[in-house]
Amino acid sequence: MIRSVISLLLLSVLGLPAFAQAQPADRSWIATSNRYANMLIEVVFKYHPEAARSRG
Repeated sequence: MIRSVISLLLLSVLGLPAFAQAQPADRSWIATSNRYANMLIEVVFKYHPEAARSRG
């Protein structure tokens, strides 16, 4: 169940750029993307500490 929820969250966040502008002039989207990715990683590590251990 939790894996399904995490997978759904990952797919939805990874699909967000498809709705964004085609080519943004600045590269600020990278920082935003990194923040979202880090939030998802924290959720995964919270519920699967063995994954956090293997990632360091």
